[in-house]
Amino acid sequence: MYIHAKSLVRPIFLSLILGWLSLSGVLLQDGKPGLHAATLPAIAHTDDTEEDTQRHHLIIGGDSEYPPFDYLDEEGNPTGFSVDLIHAIANKLDIEVEIRLKPWTEVLAALESGEVDAILGMFYSEERDKKFDFSPPHIVNHLVAVVRKNAGKPPVQVADLHGKRLVVQRDDIMHEFAIQSGLEESIQLVSSPTQALRELAEGKHDCALLSRPVALYWIKKNQWDTLLVGQH
Repeated sequence: MYIHAKSLVRPIFLSLILGWLSLSGVLLQDGKPGLHAATLPAIAHTDDTEEDTQRHHLIIGGDSEYPPFDYLDEEGNPTGFSVDLIHAIANKLDIEVEIRLKPWTEVLAALESGEVDAILGMFYSEERDKKFDFSPPHIVNHLVAVVRKNAGKPPVQVADLHGKRLVVQRDDIMHEFAIQSGLEESIQLVSSPTQALRELAEGKHDCALLSRPVALYWIKKNQWDTLLVGQH
C-alpha cells in the first residue's frame, strides 16, 4: 500500500475501491521485461487535514478512451469495469462519488491541481510515485506492441523497436518507457489510444505501444482488421 501520511484517510478509502496492477510482458531488455509498471488508483500528495478527507463526496477522474476499464459510452456517460467497481463499493460504503472522464493529459492535470480527488487507474512508476499516492493493485493489464499484419510479428524486445516509427499516447506509461529506453527520437505523441491505432492503420507509423485490452477493444469496434496485437 502506498499512502502519504498527510492524506491518510482518503488513500485508505480508495484502496478499498480502486486498484489495478499492470505488468508489461511486451518488451524485453537484457532478458528481463523492459517495464514492470503497476497500474493503480492514484491520489496527488496533499496537505489535507483528516477532517477535509473524511467528506462523503469524492470526485474521481478517468481516461475517456480507455476501455474496457473507463470510457464514455455512445451517450457520453462514464462506463467500464473501473467505473462499475467504484460505484458498487461506494454504494456499499455509503459514499457519494462523481465520475469525470476526460482525455488522459487533462485527467493528470486535474489530479495534480486538486480538481479531482483521485483517478480510476494509473500505471505505477518511481517517477509517478513522487507526485501521487497509490492504492494496492488488483488487475493485470498487459502492455504490448501493435503493428500492421503485413509488417510481420509485433516486436518483443527493445532492440526490435530501434529504427521504427513509434506512436504512443502522451503522458501514458509507454511514453515514459520509450524515453527511458532511449527511443525518444523515434516516438510520435498522440492524445489517445484511438488516435494511435487509427494512424497506425493508415500507415503513418510502424508500431503502437499501448495496453493490450484497450487495443483489442478499439480494433474490434473500428474494424481495423489490418492490425496485429502482441500477445505479451
